[in-house]
Amino acid sequence: MDAPTRYVITLPGLTGSHRPQEAVIVHATGETSEWGRPVFAAGALRVDIAGGIAHVLATGAGPTGHTCLPATPLL
Repeated sequence: MDAPTRYVITLPGLTGSHRPQEAVIVHATGETSEWGRPVFAAGALRVDIAGGIAHVLATGAGPTGHTCLPATPLL
């Protein structure tokens, strides 16, 4: 089975508010992170994914204070 080329990343709602979570679809970029994992991106959000967890890369714009986010592969 081929590795997924797209994932849904769940971004948290604003702490202390009633804002719902947001889902963002990220696509494979063909790059690898410094840890050797594939890099996925949507706009300025750049992550690498391992074990169902998206790790926000320092070079990308991610949700403030959140470095690990749930990631679900899209088949």
